Amino acid sequence: MEELSRADVQCLNEAIDENYGLSFYELSNKSHDAAWQKAWLNSKGKRGAIIDIIDIAEAAGADHKTIDYIREELELQAALR
Repeated sequence: MEELSRADVQCLNEAIDENYGLSFYELSNKSHDAAWQKAWLNSKGKRGAIIDIIDIAEAAGADHKTIDYIREELELQAALR
């Protein structure tokens, strides 16, 4: 506990309060969004599936400008390798 800041402890307590009492199914639904589901289906249920960053942004509600920006950045990074 001495390694954690007050803000860390506060966030942990809030997360515990928010999720305490939820069933495994409820926690799973809460933490596995459309991006995770797509990766899981594409991997045919094999562990270690990679979640696409565009899918993460879309699942988080990013607008088209943000999605386009992410795509451009990914293309730039790939070109610079």
